[in-house]
Amino acid sequence: MSAFLGFSGLVLAQRNVSEKTNEIRAFEPLLSPLSLEGRTVTADAMHTQRDPACFLVEEKGAHFVMTVKDNQKSVLEALSSPEHQALLAPPPARGSGSSFSVAPSSGAFSP
Repeated sequence: MSAFLGFSGLVLAQRNVSEKTNEIRAFEPLLSPLSLEGRTVTADAMHTQRDPACFLVEEKGAHFVMTVKDNQKSVLEALSSPEHQALLAPPPARGSGSSFSVAPSSGAFSP
């Protein structure tokens, strides 16, 4: 699993995910050493859960964009309200792999 700058492809961190665990457990250890305050982190649907979102906002001071799929009914229902419609976007293309993209909101990025 990797964290990279979306605009340049520069890899910021990598982590092996063993057969005895999964990528969900690797999320925080992968991103913990990075300076993410004020940055926007994108993650695939596997990480669209309360714990990763809280980690990014509360512990790292970051913003996030995450994919919500049809199997997340309560999240989709919450987002279906008119005030949230502008936030919905089509999902990324299949086959892009599980990775994270970190984009600075402003200024240079310093890991």
